[in-house]
Amino acid sequence: MSKRELCEPGHAPKPKKLKTTVTSVDSDSSDNETRESTQCDSMVESSMVEATLLSEKEGPMPGVIRRITLHNFMCHNHLEVRLGPHVNFIVGRNGSGKSAVVTALVVGLGGNAGITGRGKTIKNFVKSGKRDAWIEVCMNNKGRDSYKHHLYGDKIIIKRKFSVDGRGSYSIHSESEQHVSSRRDELLHITDHFNIQVDNPISVLNQDTSRNFLNSKSPADKFKFFMKATQLEQMSQDYREVHKHKESAMQDIVSKKQTLDTMRKDVKVWESKYKNLAALSELKIKVTKLKNELAWALVADRERGMIPLEKTLKNEEAALPRFVRKVEEAKNEQEGWEVRLKDLEQRVMDCSKAVRDLQPLLDARHKDVASAKQNLAPVQNQMKVIDRELRSARAECKQCEERIEELKTIASRDYDADRSRREQQIASLQKKLEEVSSKQRVTQHEMTLYGANVSLGRTELAAIETQIKPKGNKLREVKMSLQTLQAAKNDRIQRFGAWMPAVMTAINTHKKQFHKLPVGPLGAKFELKASQWALALECCLKNLVSSFVCHDHHDEKILEDIFNKHCPRGRRPTIITSAFGKVKCAEFKCVLDVIKCKDPVVINTLIDQRGIENVLLIEDPNVARNVMMRKPPQNARECFTAGGDQAFCQPTFRYYSSDKTTVRFLMADVQAQIELLKTEEIKIQGELDSLMQQKISKQAEIVTNEKLEKGCQTQINRAKEEIRGFEFEIRELQSVEDPEPIDVHTLEEEVNEYNRKIEKLQSQRHAMLEKKTTGETRLQEAKEKLEQVETEIREKSDDGIPLQEEIRQTQIELETARSNRRHYATKLKEQEKKINEIKRNLESYKKDIESDRNKASQICEPINTRRMPDDIENEINQIQRRITEEEKVQGSEQEITETFRQKRETYERRNKEVQQLKNFLGKLDE
Repeated sequence: MSKRELCEPGHAPKPKKLKTTVTSVDSDSSDNETRESTQCDSMVESSMVEATLLSEKEGPMPGVIRRITLHNFMCHNHLEVRLGPHVNFIVGRNGSGKSAVVTALVVGLGGNAGITGRGKTIKNFVKSGKRDAWIEVCMNNKGRDSYKHHLYGDKIIIKRKFSVDGRGSYSIHSESEQHVSSRRDELLHITDHFNIQVDNPISVLNQDTSRNFLNSKSPADKFKFFMKATQLEQMSQDYREVHKHKESAMQDIVSKKQTLDTMRKDVKVWESKYKNLAALSELKIKVTKLKNELAWALVADRERGMIPLEKTLKNEEAALPRFVRKVEEAKNEQEGWEVRLKDLEQRVMDCSKAVRDLQPLLDARHKDVASAKQNLAPVQNQMKVIDRELRSARAECKQCEERIEELKTIASRDYDADRSRREQQIASLQKKLEEVSSKQRVTQHEMTLYGANVSLGRTELAAIETQIKPKGNKLREVKMSLQTLQAAKNDRIQRFGAWMPAVMTAINTHKKQFHKLPVGPLGAKFELKASQWALALECCLKNLVSSFVCHDHHDEKILEDIFNKHCPRGRRPTIITSAFGKVKCAEFKCVLDVIKCKDPVVINTLIDQRGIENVLLIEDPNVARNVMMRKPPQNARECFTAGGDQAFCQPTFRYYSSDKTTVRFLMADVQAQIELLKTEEIKIQGELDSLMQQKISKQAEIVTNEKLEKGCQTQINRAKEEIRGFEFEIRELQSVEDPEPIDVHTLEEEVNEYNRKIEKLQSQRHAMLEKKTTGETRLQEAKEKLEQVETEIREKSDDGIPLQEEIRQTQIELETARSNRRHYATKLKEQEKKINEIKRNLESYKKDIESDRNKASQICEPINTRRMPDDIENEINQIQRRITEEEKVQGSEQEITETFRQKRETYERRNKEVQQLKNFLGKLDE
């Protein structure tokens, strides 16, 4: 390698020049190893021989090879050779792969396969049976002469990969194995820095070159080898060629100098002639430049025409991701709802299955309860019979005992006096009963009258409220119109709403975002030729008066966003284009005849949206009826009267009266309309106040009658109570009879009999009570078990009820998601179709521009101009007329100019050649 010196006996190399030298020694001068040979098991020994005078503490110099690694290279599967810092010897038998290490070193450092003498191409070095191979060379980069030490560190690792199909690559890494470069130029810079020449036989001597050198005994051959190694042979040949060129150049200088004087005089003569035509030539040159500029001005004009198409395409493509995102979101939403629906349906099925599984247990529990009830029923019935008989016996026994006591206390009573006293009481009570009954009938009649008054008052109150509501609505409408008109005295836009100026301001703020600025409101964009038709036109156009007109859907979307921010309710404008035919009538005007507007967009929109060219205006309602019912003019569909009434023509004649009495948007005199509205406001307010007074009075009257009716009802209720009391007392007095003598002994015997019966029934009841308690205990246990099962089933069923509702809601959401997905997919296809159409148009336009550019390029180099083609063409025509007039006077400028140009170019070229030859000879002499 370069910068390395062999250590010969008795001569120690200089320490700063000492580097690793690798020498391959064969036991035979001919090395017959081949790439196809099998891997040899010979041991490759590496020994490091250090110079005797070199200090062991001094490290290797930069550029020293520290390690070589071979993989699938020639006869080696994988071999790593670590080299010492000085001289290294590699020994082994023939075919063991010693030369392969040197060959790998040459190839790994960027050498061609041919200079190694081992193969013609790099793929010949791949081991037989393998697809690829690689070589890795590790170099020392530590020291004063290191290469980019900040980038590589103390080591430079070079790795070259190649395969049997001839492909290969370089990879250069730093000490930390970080990739630095993959370019071969970087490797050449490294080898040049360390003066490593892999193609120089002095650095790397392959076997063929060494064999020829050693076998040759001629000094001449050895001198040729020396000349080739030092490249002196090539330098000697270059010097001989330079000497021949120098002699030829001196002869050319002598011959060309002889003709230069004659040529100089000839050029001066023609230059004098040319200067006389300088002004004319300048004009022609200017014409040529202008023509060139015209060609590129046409191209620039076409390119300016492409800017709107590119802007449109950019806007549409910018909107495309939003459609794609919407489709993807709709798809994800649909899939999410489908998964949720399946999960809910599975949960409902699980609940239903759990309920079905509990049904047999429920039936068994019902049977247990029914059996317990059936066993308990006879006992309960017998218990009821015994209790009934026991209560009856006790009551009869008590009555007998009370009767005995009564008989004992009233035995000596006077019954005639009692009877007379009862008759007097009955007579007095009957008299009071007649008085109360008479008073009740009077009060009942009064309550009926009060109730009738309440019903009548409520009917009249409802009628008053029915009148108040439309009056209030009308008053609010008049006040709103009055406020709008007062605000719109100096601003017509405010007639269309207090929010309309904010909308117009927002439109002007976003005008750069619109393709074309929206037009509206339409009612503000035209005037009436005759103000008498203002009401008729508002009734005809309706909401169209306050509508807007947009250029396309892009502008529509922006305008809709503005409406959503500023308007109470958004009005989305539309663009409709259709053919129309105007109504033919000489007697009456149509709506189109009374509108004065300079904006064709407004007129076209009114025609498209409302067909104003087919709507007649007839002032008198009776005339309008007769005309539209009997013989309407040609193309007339409907008509409006001055009062806003609408009539449709035969055969389906209809007439609709207008409920509008005032003009809101299209009035001519705002102040007159304001005065009219103020008068109407005062009138409506007065009527509304009167109705409110009537309402308050009627409500007070209803409240009074209701109170009186309620008082009558209270008196009637009290009278009824008194009547019921009197009747009860009379019946009680009339039911009293004189008692007959009764035998007390008989009653005492009955009491004893009843006591014996009670004792017997109590004994029977105690026995039945034990049976009943046992049966109720069993029934209660059966019911508790049934309740447990029912509770479990109810819980399962309750779990399913919200799931059913959730399933229904999920199905609705799923259908909505599917609809949204179809909608956004359709929108996406439309957007893509629109973009493709714009791209086709733009591509066609670009082809036309490219064709024009090619034609212009054939004329001249590109020229940057902002002038319009028509201006340049006019200037060319003026200059050409002037040139024609000058040529008639001075003669042919082309002949003079062409001759002068040829002679001057010939002289300048000859003079330049002489100067170049002199300069060349001067450099050779240096």
